[in-house]
Amino acid sequence: MSISHQLSSHPLIIPRNLHSSSSSISSPIRMLTFLPFFSKSISFDPVKDIPSLAGKVILVTGGNSGLGKQSVLDLARHSPAQIYLCARNVEKGHAAAEDIKKQVPGANITVLELDLASFDSIKKAASTVLALSQRLDILLANAGIMYADPAQTAEGYELQFGTNHMGHALLVKLLLPLLTKTAETPLEDNTTPSVRVIFLSSMAHMFLWKKDAVTFDDCLKSPGDNISWMTRYARSKLSNLLYARALAKRYPNLTVVAVHPGGVRTSLIEDASKASIVTKIMSRFLAPVEQGVRNQLWAATAKAGVVSGEYYEPVGLKGMRSGNAKDEGLAEKLWEYTEKELEGHSL
Repeated sequence: MSISHQLSSHPLIIPRNLHSSSSSISSPIRMLTFLPFFSKSISFDPVKDIPSLAGKVILVTGGNSGLGKQSVLDLARHSPAQIYLCARNVEKGHAAAEDIKKQVPGANITVLELDLASFDSIKKAASTVLALSQRLDILLANAGIMYADPAQTAEGYELQFGTNHMGHALLVKLLLPLLTKTAETPLEDNTTPSVRVIFLSSMAHMFLWKKDAVTFDDCLKSPGDNISWMTRYARSKLSNLLYARALAKRYPNLTVVAVHPGGVRTSLIEDASKASIVTKIMSRFLAPVEQGVRNQLWAATAKAGVVSGEYYEPVGLKGMRSGNAKDEGLAEKLWEYTEKELEGHSL
């Protein structure tokens, strides 16, 4: 099985056959907005605009490379109390942490082994966090996969849906008591914390016809061999977006959003260039990781402007959702399906 597993960036990939919801903005001009020089954006410089993170505890999934590693680095520069760097490959996680510490001496980084395709691994990581920390201020659900061959997770979910959505949903569920407790616990300066849960979604959620949206049938517990890798990926990213909205609705004391990072030049582009000649050409114009990380860092740390339940494209642009992503009924069905599937999975 050949997969790009637990990657820490989700750049926009233009598939050979574009599938878009009928109510989404799908013109060629719209597709160009993922390029940095076509994108309107609010101004956000991580060096200057991330406030002090003193006393805060942060968890980043997929923190060993790409946008995840860059997120840990940029956040570490603002003195949080602790950062959990989660990685499927713990050796790569430690290597990333050591590299970050060379640039930010004294950074308190704890490496956690986390395989989002395994509920056992997720429970072990969550148990460690709950045992070691009294608070959790930012959960950045950054990791994910794409270009995966048809396969299933340890629990039998289609690999991309199971990893990108179900894995993160279980992690959030297990850490919700700590997140909500933190929202009610003042910081050292007596200010009320703004607890953030950020899901890395993708503009790829637009590459679905209505009939291809999440259907909650047996296809979610199959390898998905009769579905293209892009449809499987787009379903998982739509699920991230819808789940963020449903979670925000139920936990108003948390700030929960989904973000698209834009077109980012990461190692993933090597695979993308093989998948599409259009992507190979577009990849020359993609933003470096240092720029691509800004949207998720803005959502995780900005003092104002981040609205819970929203979906943002770079940087801070809201309202760019497909028809599927605006479907309240679909969001509720996904929530109910996810809750039922996670019944009995506790610590």
